[in-house]
Amino acid sequence: MTRHARYHLPVRMPVAAQITQMRLTHPSLKLATWRCGEARWVGILRPSDASITYAVTIAYRLGKRPRVFITAPCLVRRPEAEIPHRHQDGSLCLHLPDEWDSTMSIAETIVPWAALWLYHYEVWHATGEWLGGGAHPRVRPRLARRAAEAARRRETRTAGAA
Repeated sequence: MTRHARYHLPVRMPVAAQITQMRLTHPSLKLATWRCGEARWVGILRPSDASITYAVTIAYRLGKRPRVFITAPCLVRRPEAEIPHRHQDGSLCLHLPDEWDSTMSIAETIVPWAALWLYHYEVWHATGEWLGGGAHPRVRPRLARRAAEAARRRETRTAGAA
């Protein structure tokens, strides 16, 4: 964690530094936009040699958590269960609130965590058991239903566009 020499306080990693580190560490993730304080990368992740390639979008605004979306192929739920560990907006749930902050590198944390999430998704899809651990906060049933419906609509639109 970077600290300010005089006050010993954590220093947020500037968006420009996040962009530079992402370009150097993950060249397959290209900067798509950087405006109004938000950076957005698009590219591919492949969790293992046996895995398929996933198209991803990573959106980040300084002081907020990075959001990772899988844009292709559509993530598919199992007949008996919704896809685990996703937020209401469809982004991947990669960490608990206190496990990431803006002093940390997205390239060194969020990207590897997203690849690991995809690996666990593939295992879950094959076996029905989520082996990735973690905890996901409970949401109220009505909000969860609305979020699931919105995610299904997004997946349908994405599948229809392909």
